Amino acid sequence: MIRGLRKLFLLLLNIDDNHPYLFSFVISLSLVLYIIFRTPSVDLSSADLSNSNDTIQFIDIERMSAPKRVVKKQISTTEGEVTAESTDRAMGTNDDANAVDISFYPNVAPPKPVGRLKKIYPKSAREGGIEATVTTEILIDINGKVVNVRIIGIRLSKSVPLEMGNVYNRDFASDAKKILLGAQFSPPVVNGKRSPIKMELPLKFKLEDL
Repeated sequence: MIRGLRKLFLLLLNIDDNHPYLFSFVISLSLVLYIIFRTPSVDLSSADLSNSNDTIQFIDIERMSAPKRVVKKQISTTEGEVTAESTDRAMGTNDDANAVDISFYPNVAPPKPVGRLKKIYPKSAREGGIEATVTTEILIDINGKVVNVRIIGIRLSKSVPLEMGNVYNRDFASDAKKILLGAQFSPPVVNGKRSPIKMELPLKFKLEDL
């Protein structure tokens, strides 16, 4: 039947039968043309576009304000677990508005303690066999003296009941301030000149150091 249709088609077009692929080509071309001209097109009118539910909002960058930097307190009663409490970590909140936060200056060598720091250990934690790492932020003046201490977070060495954990945290924070406040560090130098700085300093309380 296909041969009969092929011969009829060639006869109607008055084409020689010496081209074996001509019939297939013509059939394929006919299908392509049918698809192109018979497939309905999508009509997008201006009314369709104006009725869209999506809206575009433009933001005025000059009126936008940066969000406050907030970090989680590292107060925990077990390794790897941190409470959901948070504390403000805003820039420039210290006693000296000219102090440089060296966390933004990775090339500045942090000052080192001159001599040994005081040895103070909370009595409650010593009796309970508790150690801790207290993360502080200290403000050092141009002479290397610590003039302000802020507690950022406390991590206890082992799990304790919540009520006792609060006692340990309070005592560790108090003793950390006693150790650091007034301590002497090497004078801080930024860009070749002495400058007051603030920096984060972890303070580790270990029973073996008593």
